[in-house]
Amino acid sequence: MSTHQYQYNPLNVSTHEIRIVHILPGAWGEDIACELRTTSLDGAPIYQTLSYVWGDASITKPILVDGSRFEVTANLYAALKRLRCATTKRVIWIDALCINQRDNEEKTSQVMLMQRIYEGCAEVLIWLGDWDVDEPVDERTIEDTQDELEQFFQAVTFDEEAFSQFEPKRRDLMVAFAIVKTLESGGHIDERPWFRCKSTESRLFEGGSAALTKLMNVPYWNRIWVVQEMRLPQSAIVVCGSISMSWSVFTNANNNWNLHHDCCEDALIRGEDTVVGVLTEIMVTVMNVMDEQMDVFRTLLLHSHRQATDPRDKVYGLLSICRRRDDDIKGGRFVPDYTIPKELLFPKLTMQLIESTGCLKVLTGTYFHQGIPSWVADWSVSPSIMEVAREHTRLRQYDLYNAMVGDIGQAKYELSSLMTVKQVLRLAGKEVDTEQPYAGGGAWEDAYWRTLRVDITETIGGYLRRAEAEDKARHDFLFDIREGMEEEIQEMFFQRANIDDFGTIYNAVKDRRFFITQRGYLGFAPENTQIGDEVYVINGSKVPFVLRRLNKTYELESRTDESIIPDVPAFNLIGNCYVHGIMDGEAASGVDGKEAKDLILC
Repeated sequence: MSTHQYQYNPLNVSTHEIRIVHILPGAWGEDIACELRTTSLDGAPIYQTLSYVWGDASITKPILVDGSRFEVTANLYAALKRLRCATTKRVIWIDALCINQRDNEEKTSQVMLMQRIYEGCAEVLIWLGDWDVDEPVDERTIEDTQDELEQFFQAVTFDEEAFSQFEPKRRDLMVAFAIVKTLESGGHIDERPWFRCKSTESRLFEGGSAALTKLMNVPYWNRIWVVQEMRLPQSAIVVCGSISMSWSVFTNANNNWNLHHDCCEDALIRGEDTVVGVLTEIMVTVMNVMDEQMDVFRTLLLHSHRQATDPRDKVYGLLSICRRRDDDIKGGRFVPDYTIPKELLFPKLTMQLIESTGCLKVLTGTYFHQGIPSWVADWSVSPSIMEVAREHTRLRQYDLYNAMVGDIGQAKYELSSLMTVKQVLRLAGKEVDTEQPYAGGGAWEDAYWRTLRVDITETIGGYLRRAEAEDKARHDFLFDIREGMEEEIQEMFFQRANIDDFGTIYNAVKDRRFFITQRGYLGFAPENTQIGDEVYVINGSKVPFVLRRLNKTYELESRTDESIIPDVPAFNLIGNCYVHGIMDGEAASGVDGKEAKDLILC
């Protein structure tokens, strides 16, 4: 093999040029050889795309690109071997080959074309990896097995004899794909042949169930780029080793699962220790990828658990699938720019969302902050999917409150002229009055039960509304039957109860700290809230925030004239909170005679 390293030629940005790989035909044991061809997207070229995990960048294998040596990761190498045809070229776009990864300017311009690249492809091949990385089950390509698989899955029967033709490891994977295939067709879930069969009672389903679990827990599903790579193309094929199946089988199975979930609910609960328990996890994975389009902030939040080699991709990898992206970002599209570090990217995105939406919703949530201001979400951190679910529940509740009536009061993002750059956000807000009687009035009992559910009720169909007086009886009943349960059972009950809105209550208060202010306000705040923290309602936000005062002040120019405002207090943002009695504008209504004052978030 050649020792000469491949050298890229520049692309013409003005004509929307991209490179496309031609995988040259060859036998299984031959070296992999490719050609890179430049083409313009404006000419509507015909090609496939590859969606995959790069894998460990330190473990590489050589291939030939235009006769020169090119190092690729082991996972991409395995994909190329499986995708190579015996007698014809495969024309495909692969990011690691088609983009010069060492050129940030080219990378930026190509990522801007990513939406067009995936929307314009004939289909995307979803590479989940070889089933057994250390020892491949077989040495066949997807071209070799395509006809065989199509015939087998059309008339699949779940008996030992039907699957006896396959080697054990391959058999387990075939059973896994067959289970999903049978779920694709209509009909009740409990009518499937595998429904009542516990995985431990059948060697066939034991292996198939384990394979299903392994299949949906490969690293691929946690990638940030997988969302756009699977949503944008018109067609997709799932490939694992030499076995392939249309992604539409998975989405149709998910649709049938959702269609029959309610009517088969009792059966599903009873079938938890069967294949059904595994399928439940799979359908969650499918839904997480195929959720409907949302605004920028909600999209970033819902997919924040995903992984990215470059933390900036946690933003750039989602922009193309956001609803109303241009409306959410003032001044047009928020374009990728790999010359900007995350420490500047995340504050810039936050500020543009504030300016464009006219509200401070982007400041809500509990996020990790590493080397960036406290008011900026660090999207490079990947919380658990359960943490994401809880944050999304709280975000859904946001629009039901109205703690501060008014606009954002000219929110201003400033970089100080100090030698050390300090990123601060100037806002106007009002400290909650701690000297007046309970703001909500009425009985303490009423304030207490409403605070425990953050004054929210979930109705049939998953719709949220503010709690009403008649909700108290149901609330008391749910908490009464919880009494006496062991701690583990209590948590299970909170998480899984389908009784009205109990799950919403759980998500609203989990990992939150119950507090009482000096004068009796009740509320829930982020779990890192401390004694001495302060509650503010801020112009442009529908919820109050917990702030932690810093031992420094700023001098600011007046918003109305050229005078200087001295000693403007500075705070760290801890997070948004629920405070009973001020969620409908009571603290902002002026009854306490206070005016909103400038404050600085650092």
